[in-house]
Amino acid sequence: MQKKQLQWLIRLVYILFLIYAFFFIQDPYDFIFLNTLLAYIPIELAFHLTANRPKHNIFFWLIFIVWLLFYPNNPYLLTDLFHLTLLHPYNPATMLIKTDIHIWLYFAYLVGTAIVTTIIGLATFENVVQALTQRFFKNNILVHTFIFELLLFLTSIGIYIGRFLRIHTVYLLDPQAIIQPLLKMWHLQSIQFFLIIFGLLNLIYLSIWIFRQLLHKNEL
Repeated sequence: MQKKQLQWLIRLVYILFLIYAFFFIQDPYDFIFLNTLLAYIPIELAFHLTANRPKHNIFFWLIFIVWLLFYPNNPYLLTDLFHLTLLHPYNPATMLIKTDIHIWLYFAYLVGTAIVTTIIGLATFENVVQALTQRFFKNNILVHTFIFELLLFLTSIGIYIGRFLRIHTVYLLDPQAIIQPLLKMWHLQSIQFFLIIFGLLNLIYLSIWIFRQLLHKNEL
């Protein structure tokens, strides 16, 4: 499947799921619609960043900055998995997990959106970094690695800001309201959180890389 076809397939799947989520996923899990929409935005933006597009650098940087501000919304979905506790999956009498189809359906919603969106997000994340290094740094592998890890660490900070400070991307329209919380968030626990999420995202990306390598080996 060609790249353009793959991009349109991804678009179609997300459009259909978002329509479904808007009409059929109910409280307390109606947040899935908005969180998935915000997580998809950086995927779509990444489709428009390549070594040759946009043609003018100023447009490249504008899209890149917006992409970077929205990207933490993508792996942020992993933290939504804590909401699985709202399902109360254990039977209090037997202490076994219930077979209630309602529970497993919402399990699929949360786990599916988190895993699929994070994997696709990291794949497009790699494409953006590749486009950046090819366009401005002659595809230098050391620069590529540095930018990749730096942006991934910034992503972990962004997830902390969204999850614990409850500052979402749209709050950037009112900088005065977020400056104080951002200045006060630097302490041992927050740094530990950054490192844990940073390590987790690296492990997920490493898994994607290994998967690609295994497929390549099987083709030879």
